[in-house]
Amino acid sequence: MIWPLLLTAFVGICAAVVLTRVPFLGEVRTIALTGKRAVRAMSRRGASDHWKEKVLQASAWRTIRATGRLTAMFVALGGAVWLLVEVVERVLYPNFAAIMVSPLGLVSATVGAALWGVFQRSAARKVGRSEYSGIEKLMHRLVLGNRGVAEACFDFDQRMTRSRQQPVDGEGHVFVAGLARSGTTALMRAVHDSGQFRSLQYQDMPFVLAPTLWQNLRRKDAANLMKERERAHGDGVMVGQQSPECLDEVFWQIFDGDRYIGPEVMRLHRPSNELQRKFQSYVSAILTTSQAKRYLSKNNNNILRLPALKAMFPEAHILLMFRDPLDHASSLLRQHRKFSQRQAQDPFVTEYMAWLAHHEFGSGHLPFVAEVAEGLPRDGLIYWLRQWSAVYARLLDTAPSDALFICYEELCDDPSIWASIADRLGIEAGDATFKRPRHEPIEVDACSDALAYAREIYARLRTRSALQRQQAIAAE
Repeated sequence: MIWPLLLTAFVGICAAVVLTRVPFLGEVRTIALTGKRAVRAMSRRGASDHWKEKVLQASAWRTIRATGRLTAMFVALGGAVWLLVEVVERVLYPNFAAIMVSPLGLVSATVGAALWGVFQRSAARKVGRSEYSGIEKLMHRLVLGNRGVAEACFDFDQRMTRSRQQPVDGEGHVFVAGLARSGTTALMRAVHDSGQFRSLQYQDMPFVLAPTLWQNLRRKDAANLMKERERAHGDGVMVGQQSPECLDEVFWQIFDGDRYIGPEVMRLHRPSNELQRKFQSYVSAILTTSQAKRYLSKNNNNILRLPALKAMFPEAHILLMFRDPLDHASSLLRQHRKFSQRQAQDPFVTEYMAWLAHHEFGSGHLPFVAEVAEGLPRDGLIYWLRQWSAVYARLLDTAPSDALFICYEELCDDPSIWASIADRLGIEAGDATFKRPRHEPIEVDACSDALAYAREIYARLRTRSALQRQQAIAAE
């Protein structure tokens, strides 16, 4: 009797593998979401009957298609199990079908599937495949990986906070940007430590588009549930639930991602006036969750939309970070290799970074300027040097005139620079310190044209930064 039970356990394992690989839940979510969106459309004030009729027709077809796919999946799964049982019955055990549907057989199949699940989780932990639990993955996929759900969360949160929202275009908000690995996180944290700003934090995930709703729903002690740990970059930066982070890019990715996230490159982003007003409302909603009146954002993708930021927030401070190009390109290459390897081990990391529109390195990398490095291997330093030069040359030409360029090496070496930045922002400098990166740059031919050109751009950046400091001193 032992062999038939082992065979039923094997069938259970096969069924569990299929269930975790085939997107049953995705189709169920599509059906549920389509119904919700149809109901929301029918209740929208001012919408014409003709428009509502079109929405209903589109929703009906979408539901029919999803139901058809879901039915086909279940039929295929049932057929596969039946075929497997038939083969086993004919080749190995004549009465296997009767044993399979018996209580003992069903228990054996269930135990097999459960043991397989336990083994998978244990193996994942041993190879370090994922930091995220199954529940966390499900929540992130449902809220961030589904545009309809994200939009619905945003709309609901806006209705909750509309009566409390205040105009935000006249405040001295702060937007920190630059290429990844330029020191933006260190600067953003120093600004945040002043206590005058509200920034999105890890505890706002995954309902980052519904900060008020999530603040009311999450556990009040949520900030203490996750101990600080070194972030995935391996650069010594510790993060916890209350750590400020680059999360508002989710807004742009959800509502306008198709316009600036291309299949091979990140394009310049020119959001419509309507979307700009929606982002202002989003910032206002974020500010209703704290006593702070000023918003702080560290978002490297903002280098794609600096004119729009200035139009939305004329009084805002835009801080653009840059580093020595060889050090910077070396750091980008290291992170590209690190995250490419990690994403190969844990595909969820790739999904997570895509939801945040974090395409700066890793297997999902999309360059900010594609043509300058066309044909170059991304695992080579020259590629990243050319990207660095193209991005910062463009920023020198297109950044708003009052955007402040900040050299990270000078910020680390000269405490007076941080003091002048704090004074410009109207905050106390406190005891913030900035440390140079601990890694040595990757070697490259000193006569390389790419490095020589990058050095020229770096010199121009430092000259502009120094000139801005001189102008600030003269203005005093």
